[in-house]
Amino acid sequence: SSVTLDNSTPTLFISGEFDNVAPNNIHTDIFYNNTPESTDKLLYEISDGFHSTVTSPYNDQEMGLKTLFWIEKYILNDFSNCESLVTQPPTASTFLTNLDCTIENIGDITQDGITNVLDLILLISWIINGVYPSDQEMDIANIINDSALDIFDIIMLADVISARI
Repeated sequence: SSVTLDNSTPTLFISGEFDNVAPNNIHTDIFYNNTPESTDKLLYEISDGFHSTVTSPYNDQEMGLKTLFWIEKYILNDFSNCESLVTQPPTASTFLTNLDCTIENIGDITQDGITNVLDLILLISWIINGVYPSDQEMDIANIINDSALDIFDIIMLADVISARI
């Protein structure tokens, strides 16, 4: 029987196709399949790869790039390479993901179809006045996904707005 893992942290799974130390069918595949669909996840199995293949980006340049793009998206909140992150590389024997690179609604707190200074003003107002928005508004306004609205969300929203100008 399968058990859904209680994991809400975005997870990158990288494995070698012929890993005989931690075979995919009893390791990586099971973890990927049992990570909730609500959790961002990506599985990249390297064609002809072994257990040691994933230890260095020199063994598979595409693996190195996917890891870098993952860090950009989830650590640096930089979506500029997101499409490259979700594109299946030619060196993948298996490539699965539920990631969405759509960013047009990031920070659109007013939900008017555009992210602009009005959204930034509303966010600043909420933070200054200690207002707790609805869950849906919180999902949109909490750009850095840390369960709190703060100066970091303001900075990220300002960056999103300035990138679109």
